Amino acid sequence: MGWVLFAILLIGGVIGGIVFYQSKSTTPIVKEIVSASPKENTIVKKQELKDIINQVQKSVVKIEVPSQGVSGSGFLYNHKGDIITNAHVVAGAQMVTVKLNDMKEYDGEVIGISDETDVAVVRVNELRDHKPLQIDQTHYSEMGDKILALGSPLGLQNTVTTGIISGVHRDFTLDPYVYEDAYQISAPIAHGNSGGPLVKEETGEVIGINSAGTEEGSIGFSIPLVNILDLVQGWSQSPMTINAESSPSDDYSGEDEEEDADADDEETEDQYSLQEVAEQVLADFYSLVDSRDYDLAYDYLGMKWQSHTSLQQFANGYEHTLAVRVDHLETTDVQGEYVVIDLYITADEEKGGSERTRQYHLTYKVGLEDGDVKILSGKGKVI
Repeated sequence: MGWVLFAILLIGGVIGGIVFYQSKSTTPIVKEIVSASPKENTIVKKQELKDIINQVQKSVVKIEVPSQGVSGSGFLYNHKGDIITNAHVVAGAQMVTVKLNDMKEYDGEVIGISDETDVAVVRVNELRDHKPLQIDQTHYSEMGDKILALGSPLGLQNTVTTGIISGVHRDFTLDPYVYEDAYQISAPIAHGNSGGPLVKEETGEVIGINSAGTEEGSIGFSIPLVNILDLVQGWSQSPMTINAESSPSDDYSGEDEEEDADADDEETEDQYSLQEVAEQVLADFYSLVDSRDYDLAYDYLGMKWQSHTSLQQFANGYEHTLAVRVDHLETTDVQGEYVVIDLYITADEEKGGSERTRQYHLTYKVGLEDGDVKILSGKGKVI
């Protein structure tokens, strides 16, 4: 095709030519471009465009690497303060500066980075309670879908451009990174957009990471989130040890540490087994609530809970609930007979003849009861 691609990173100012949409002129050139699941019972409500932009911008950040004069973008994706960005934005750095849309600055630590896939994760402990973006965890978007690209092009924070997915399954290389199944987008992007989110215009859900573009024709490319979600979640669960200028890899697992650990293997396996079952129990529970199958959902509750809450009282508690979506689920404590799980949900509710959407932070104790795994207790609050 004769196109030259650049990664959209911003380096020390505006530069011409083709680069990662980060900001620096030392970016690789692409020699060739070739063309080459069950969602958690999710019901996502369509919103006004300006409302979506306002909400999404609050969780999009500007990332600066002062030692290299580089800046790019990123976005919060979980409740640990973890930010997804491009690897080429933070390559060679251990600590970075993170700026929110209100211009507050924080120190961020690189906890995961790949030298093959252009993705990295930065953790900011102070942002643990900050609301992350909603993400589409299972769907690969289609040609013609309307999208928004957010980030800090040319260092201009809080910038939004609109467009559509104009191509799918694009494969190319920007050494050392290999891009596979990338989205081609028509939304204008520029240096400094690297790492910013690509979101659905109708719902605000993140579907990709804006990563590269062509100098001619204003064509951009975004890495599908579904392709790298397991990788970034692995880093969030087991952070890498990052040294400046070190060579990272996709191997984020803690297998070596596990081999050297003195803990009893059988006990660890039992605990992990209980954790996995408990997390599935909660996911199934909210799936039943979402489908209004309250009889079956009630059976997931432990005897103590059922002793002071009848089936009718339980069902009445969801009388005004139209739909429920699980946004994030994470085990925070593992004991011998139970685990503690943090859960964040979004609920569409009806009140007074009108609809509203609210988010909740819930904490559950899930454990063994007469050989079955039950929801033993829970508490929550609106966020």
